[in-house]
Amino acid sequence: MRPYLLPLCAALTFSVCSLAQDLPRPMTHVALYKIKPNKVADWSAVMKGVYTPVLEQMLKEGTVLGYGADLDILHQPGKTNASAWFTVADWAAYAKVSAAVDEAAKKSPGQAVRLLEATDPEAHQDLLVRSTMFEAVKPPAGALPLSSYSMVKVKPGKNQAWMKLVNAYEKPILDQLLKDGVIWGYGIDVEVEHTMPVGTRVQWMTLPNLAARDKVAAAFRAARSKLSEDGRRTLQASYEEVLETEHTDWMSQTIVFGSR
Repeated sequence: MRPYLLPLCAALTFSVCSLAQDLPRPMTHVALYKIKPNKVADWSAVMKGVYTPVLEQMLKEGTVLGYGADLDILHQPGKTNASAWFTVADWAAYAKVSAAVDEAAKKSPGQAVRLLEATDPEAHQDLLVRSTMFEAVKPPAGALPLSSYSMVKVKPGKNQAWMKLVNAYEKPILDQLLKDGVIWGYGIDVEVEHTMPVGTRVQWMTLPNLAARDKVAAAFRAARSKLSEDGRRTLQASYEEVLETEHTDWMSQTIVFGSR
Protein backbone atom coordinates (compact mmCIF):
# COMPACT_ATOMS: atom_id res chain seq x y z
CA MET A 1 0.00 0.00 0.00
CA ARG A 2 1.00 3.56 -0.54
CA PRO A 3 1.62 5.65 2.57
CA TYR A 4 -1.79 7.29 2.39
CA LEU A 5 -3.87 4.91 0.30
CA LEU A 6 -5.59 1.56 0.05
CA PRO A 7 -5.52 -1.74 -1.29
CA LEU A 8 -9.29 -0.30 -1.53
CA CYS A 9 -8.60 0.51 -1.59
CA ALA A 10 -9.67 0.15 -1.63
CA ALA A 11 -6.93 0.27 -2.73
CA LEU A 12 -7.68 1.83 -2.85
CA THR A 13 -9.09 0.37 -2.53
CA PHE A 14 -7.65 0.73 -1.58
CA SER A 15 -8.77 -3.22 -1.95
CA VAL A 16 -13.13 -2.83 -1.95
CA CYS A 17 -14.90 -5.78 -3.42
CA SER A 18 -18.33 -7.32 -3.94
CA LEU A 19 -21.13 -5.57 -2.04
CA ALA A 20 -24.91 -5.47 -2.21
CA GLN A 21 -26.07 -3.71 -5.38
CA ASP A 22 -28.86 -1.79 -3.61
CA LEU A 23 -26.36 0.16 -1.48
CA PRO A 24 -24.94 2.78 -3.87
CA ARG A 25 -22.57 4.58 -1.50
CA PRO A 26 -21.04 2.18 1.04
CA MET A 27 -18.20 3.31 3.29
CA THR A 28 -15.00 1.35 3.72
CA HIS A 29 -12.60 1.68 6.64
CA VAL A 30 -9.04 0.80 5.67
CA ALA A 31 -6.24 0.22 8.16
CA LEU A 32 -2.81 0.46 6.50
CA TYR A 33 0.17 -1.42 7.92
CA LYS A 34 3.88 -1.62 7.27
CA ILE A 35 4.78 -5.20 8.13
CA LYS A 36 8.32 -5.79 9.31
CA PRO A 37 10.57 -8.23 7.42
CA ASN A 38 9.77 -11.89 8.21
CA LYS A 39 6.61 -10.89 10.13
CA VAL A 40 3.97 -11.46 7.45
CA ALA A 41 2.94 -14.77 9.01
CA ASP A 42 2.39 -13.14 12.41
CA TRP A 43 0.34 -10.29 10.92
CA SER A 44 -1.75 -12.70 8.88
CA ALA A 45 -2.37 -14.95 11.89
CA VAL A 46 -3.74 -12.05 13.95
CA MET A 47 -5.99 -10.90 11.10
CA LYS A 48 -7.38 -14.40 10.65
CA GLY A 49 -7.55 -15.40 14.30
CA VAL A 50 -8.73 -12.25 16.06
CA TYR A 51 -10.58 -10.03 13.62
CA THR A 52 -11.97 -12.36 10.96
CA PRO A 53 -14.37 -14.21 13.32
CA VAL A 54 -15.87 -10.92 14.51
CA LEU A 55 -16.28 -9.51 11.02
CA GLU A 56 -17.68 -12.78 9.66
CA GLN A 57 -20.33 -12.83 12.38
CA MET A 58 -21.29 -9.23 11.63
CA LEU A 59 -21.39 -10.09 7.94
CA LYS A 60 -23.95 -12.80 8.70
CA GLU A 61 -25.95 -10.31 10.77
CA GLY A 62 -25.91 -7.81 7.91
CA THR A 63 -23.97 -5.08 9.71
CA VAL A 64 -20.87 -5.66 7.56
CA LEU A 65 -21.19 -5.76 3.77
CA GLY A 66 -17.67 -7.00 3.14
CA TYR A 67 -14.27 -7.35 4.77
CA GLY A 68 -10.77 -8.48 3.97
CA ALA A 69 -7.04 -8.34 4.52
CA ASP A 70 -4.61 -7.72 1.66
CA LEU A 71 -0.91 -7.86 0.96
CA ASP A 72 0.76 -5.69 -1.68
CA ILE A 73 2.17 -7.59 -4.63
CA LEU A 74 4.76 -4.93 -5.52
CA HIS A 75 6.68 -3.71 -2.47
CA GLN A 76 8.50 -0.41 -2.02
CA PRO A 77 11.07 0.36 0.67
CA GLY A 78 9.65 2.37 3.54
CA LYS A 79 6.02 2.17 2.34
CA THR A 80 3.02 0.47 3.90
CA ASN A 81 2.54 -2.98 2.39
CA ALA A 82 -0.66 -4.44 3.83
CA SER A 83 -4.18 -3.45 4.75
CA ALA A 84 -7.25 -4.68 6.58
CA TRP A 85 -10.69 -3.31 5.74
CA PHE A 86 -14.41 -3.58 6.30
CA THR A 87 -17.34 -2.05 4.43
CA VAL A 88 -20.62 -0.81 5.92
CA ALA A 89 -23.71 0.97 4.66
CA ASP A 90 -23.77 3.93 7.07
CA TRP A 91 -22.29 5.62 10.13
CA ALA A 92 -24.44 3.65 12.58
CA ALA A 93 -23.04 0.38 11.25
CA TYR A 94 -19.54 1.86 11.22
CA ALA A 95 -19.76 2.71 14.93
CA LYS A 96 -21.04 -0.79 15.76
CA VAL A 97 -18.28 -2.56 13.84
CA SER A 98 -15.54 -0.30 15.18
CA ALA A 99 -16.65 -1.07 18.74
CA ALA A 100 -16.72 -4.81 18.05
CA VAL A 101 -13.24 -4.74 16.51
CA ASP A 102 -11.86 -2.81 19.50
CA GLU A 103 -13.49 -5.28 21.89
CA ALA A 104 -11.94 -8.22 20.03
CA ALA A 105 -8.50 -6.67 20.47
CA LYS A 106 -9.09 -6.16 24.22
CA LYS A 107 -10.06 -9.81 24.62
CA SER A 108 -6.82 -10.96 22.96
CA PRO A 109 -4.09 -8.79 24.49
CA GLY A 110 -1.35 -11.24 23.55
CA GLN A 111 -2.39 -11.16 19.91
CA ALA A 112 -2.59 -7.36 20.02
CA VAL A 113 1.03 -7.30 21.17
CA ARG A 114 1.91 -9.75 18.41
CA LEU A 115 0.34 -7.41 15.86
CA LEU A 116 2.22 -4.43 17.28
CA GLU A 117 5.51 -6.30 17.16
CA ALA A 118 4.90 -7.35 13.56
CA THR A 119 4.36 -3.84 12.24
CA ASP A 120 5.81 -0.35 12.34
CA PRO A 121 3.36 1.70 14.45
CA GLU A 122 4.72 4.98 13.09
CA ALA A 123 3.65 3.95 9.58
CA HIS A 124 0.12 2.89 10.53
CA GLN A 125 -2.73 4.92 9.09
CA ASP A 126 -6.52 4.66 8.90
CA LEU A 127 -8.66 5.85 5.98
CA LEU A 128 -12.40 6.09 5.43
CA VAL A 129 -13.53 6.07 1.81
CA ARG A 130 -16.84 5.99 -0.05
CA SER A 131 -17.67 4.57 -3.46
CA THR A 132 -18.97 7.11 -5.99
CA MET A 133 -19.06 4.44 -8.70
CA PHE A 134 -19.59 0.78 -7.94
CA GLU A 135 -20.40 -2.32 -9.98
CA ALA A 136 -19.61 -5.86 -8.84
CA VAL A 137 -20.62 -9.50 -8.76
CA LYS A 138 -20.00 -11.82 -5.85
CA PRO A 139 -16.84 -13.90 -6.34
CA PRO A 140 -17.11 -17.70 -6.12
CA ALA A 141 -17.14 -19.18 -2.62
CA GLY A 142 -13.64 -19.36 -1.19
CA ALA A 143 -12.15 -17.05 -3.80
CA LEU A 144 -9.40 -14.63 -2.81
CA PRO A 145 -9.56 -11.70 -5.26
CA LEU A 146 -6.65 -9.75 -6.61
CA SER A 147 -7.13 -5.99 -6.71
CA SER A 148 -5.72 -3.41 -9.09
CA TYR A 149 -5.71 0.29 -8.20
CA SER A 150 -4.93 3.59 -9.85
CA MET A 151 -4.77 6.80 -7.84
CA VAL A 152 -5.42 9.92 -9.91
CA LYS A 153 -5.86 13.59 -9.12
CA VAL A 154 -8.71 15.49 -10.76
CA LYS A 155 -8.04 19.14 -11.52
CA PRO A 156 -10.08 21.72 -9.58
CA GLY A 157 -13.59 22.09 -10.98
CA LYS A 158 -13.13 19.20 -13.42
CA ASN A 159 -14.73 16.28 -11.57
CA GLN A 160 -17.97 16.32 -13.58
CA ALA A 161 -16.05 16.48 -16.87
CA TRP A 162 -13.83 13.59 -15.75
CA MET A 163 -16.79 11.47 -14.71
CA LYS A 164 -18.40 12.17 -18.09
CA LEU A 165 -15.29 10.72 -19.75
CA VAL A 166 -15.25 7.71 -17.43
CA ASN A 167 -18.93 6.97 -18.09
CA ALA A 168 -18.64 7.45 -21.84
CA TYR A 169 -15.37 5.67 -22.52
CA GLU A 170 -14.29 3.42 -19.62
CA LYS A 171 -17.56 2.21 -18.12
CA PRO A 172 -18.89 0.37 -21.22
CA ILE A 173 -15.62 -1.58 -21.47
CA LEU A 174 -15.62 -2.43 -17.77
CA ASP A 175 -19.29 -3.42 -17.84
CA GLN A 176 -18.57 -5.90 -20.64
CA LEU A 177 -15.55 -7.30 -18.80
CA LEU A 178 -17.75 -7.72 -15.71
CA LYS A 179 -20.45 -9.45 -17.76
CA ASP A 180 -17.85 -11.77 -19.32
CA GLY A 181 -16.42 -12.69 -15.89
CA VAL A 182 -13.00 -11.23 -16.66
CA ILE A 183 -13.29 -8.92 -13.66
CA TRP A 184 -15.41 -9.23 -10.52
CA GLY A 185 -15.89 -5.56 -9.80
CA TYR A 186 -14.83 -2.00 -10.44
CA GLY A 187 -15.41 1.41 -8.93
CA ILE A 188 -14.18 4.82 -7.88
CA ASP A 189 -13.54 5.77 -4.26
CA VAL A 190 -13.11 9.13 -2.54
CA GLU A 191 -12.28 9.89 1.07
CA VAL A 192 -15.14 10.58 3.45
CA GLU A 193 -12.79 12.35 5.84
CA HIS A 194 -10.08 13.97 3.75
CA THR A 195 -6.40 13.33 4.46
CA MET A 196 -5.17 13.22 0.85
CA PRO A 197 -4.76 16.12 -1.57
CA VAL A 198 -8.00 17.64 -2.86
CA GLY A 199 -9.13 15.92 -6.04
CA THR A 200 -7.65 12.51 -5.23
CA ARG A 201 -9.65 9.59 -6.59
CA VAL A 202 -8.98 5.84 -6.52
CA GLN A 203 -10.12 3.74 -9.46
CA TRP A 204 -10.11 0.02 -8.69
CA MET A 205 -10.88 -3.38 -10.15
CA THR A 206 -11.14 -6.79 -8.51
CA LEU A 207 -9.96 -9.73 -10.60
CA PRO A 208 -9.73 -13.52 -10.26
CA ASN A 209 -6.02 -13.63 -11.16
CA LEU A 210 -3.15 -11.72 -12.73
CA ALA A 211 -3.91 -13.15 -16.17
CA ALA A 212 -7.11 -11.08 -16.17
CA ARG A 213 -4.94 -7.97 -16.38
CA ASP A 214 -3.93 -9.01 -19.91
CA LYS A 215 -7.58 -9.31 -20.93
CA VAL A 216 -8.42 -5.92 -19.45
CA ALA A 217 -5.54 -4.27 -21.29
CA ALA A 218 -6.56 -5.99 -24.54
CA ALA A 219 -10.14 -4.74 -24.17
CA PHE A 220 -9.01 -1.14 -23.77
CA ARG A 221 -6.58 -1.44 -26.70
CA ALA A 222 -9.37 -2.84 -28.86
CA ALA A 223 -11.69 0.03 -27.95
CA ARG A 224 -8.99 2.58 -28.69
CA SER A 225 -8.17 0.98 -32.04
CA LYS A 226 -11.75 1.61 -33.17
CA LEU A 227 -11.23 5.35 -32.85
CA SER A 228 -9.86 7.44 -35.69
CA GLU A 229 -6.48 9.10 -35.25
CA ASP A 230 -8.27 12.38 -34.59
CA GLY A 231 -10.57 10.60 -32.13
CA ARG A 232 -7.62 9.21 -30.19
CA ARG A 233 -5.97 12.62 -30.03
CA THR A 234 -9.21 14.22 -28.88
CA LEU A 235 -9.69 11.58 -26.18
CA GLN A 236 -6.14 12.04 -24.93
CA ALA A 237 -6.54 15.81 -24.86
CA SER A 238 -9.83 15.46 -22.98
CA TYR A 239 -8.17 13.43 -20.23
CA GLU A 240 -5.24 15.83 -20.03
CA GLU A 241 -7.74 18.65 -19.58
CA VAL A 242 -9.30 17.10 -16.44
CA LEU A 243 -6.50 15.10 -14.77
CA GLU A 244 -3.12 16.03 -13.34
CA THR A 245 -0.26 14.20 -15.06
CA GLU A 246 0.95 12.23 -12.02
CA HIS A 247 -0.78 9.04 -10.97
CA THR A 248 0.09 5.91 -8.98
CA ASP A 249 -0.73 2.26 -9.72
CA TRP A 250 -0.48 -0.77 -7.44
CA MET A 251 -1.87 -4.26 -6.87
CA SER A 252 -2.71 -6.35 -3.83
CA GLN A 253 -3.60 -9.98 -3.10
CA THR A 254 -6.40 -10.77 -0.68
CA ILE A 255 -5.59 -13.30 2.05
CA VAL A 256 -8.87 -12.93 3.97
CA PHE A 257 -12.16 -12.12 2.28
CA GLY A 258 -15.86 -12.11 3.06
CA SER A 259 -18.74 -10.58 1.14
CA ARG A 260 -22.53 -10.51 1.03
